[in-house]
Amino acid sequence: PLPWLGRSLAKLEQQNVLPGRVACVFRQGRLLLPLPADHLELGDEVYWLCHKAETTNVLEACGHPQTTTQEALVIGGGKTGFVVTRELERQGVNTRVLEKSRPQAEWLAQQLHRSTVICADALNKGVLLEENAPQMDVIACMTDNDATNMLTALQLRGLGMTNVIVLIKESNLLDMAAQLGIDQVVTPREVTAAKVLRLVRQGRVSQLYTLNEG
Repeated sequence: PLPWLGRSLAKLEQQNVLPGRVACVFRQGRLLLPLPADHLELGDEVYWLCHKAETTNVLEACGHPQTTTQEALVIGGGKTGFVVTRELERQGVNTRVLEKSRPQAEWLAQQLHRSTVICADALNKGVLLEENAPQMDVIACMTDNDATNMLTALQLRGLGMTNVIVLIKESNLLDMAAQLGIDQVVTPREVTAAKVLRLVRQGRVSQLYTLNEG
């Protein structure tokens, strides 16, 4: 059973069952600002404030155990893709890189020590299936072409892959990306390997979780 069921928020805080505190709750479409005597229910959508170090404990107690990224696919081996892949290597992530240009793919193979470099077009659905893209823990679309990154993300979503991070350089395309349902977007100033991993391992501060049986 989940430890917070049937207990008031005051008791949860007193007994340190869940560190931090509840900021607000969405229950059946209604926004609630909970009082100490209130309790959480299955199906609640909760915004929780806690110290970064306690994130994993809170999510596990709410039925969302965190997993470590084991397999990553980086699409695009240009400057950004190379930097991200190199850092993923350093963090021990098993990484594959898809690069369309053969000269660039050969250069990457010489520079990267533990990653697998494949010279292929990521817009080819057969290539994505051959490289087990739907089974990856995270995919980062990092080519120099925004349209290619968005189209690849949509194709991956059609294959059932939802954890896709998309690099978009042109700010005027951000609204289009949102309309297409591409919500994990990074700009050139934001993109780092640490951010790629953080979106998977810890979630974002504003990320929403549903309390259920897991």
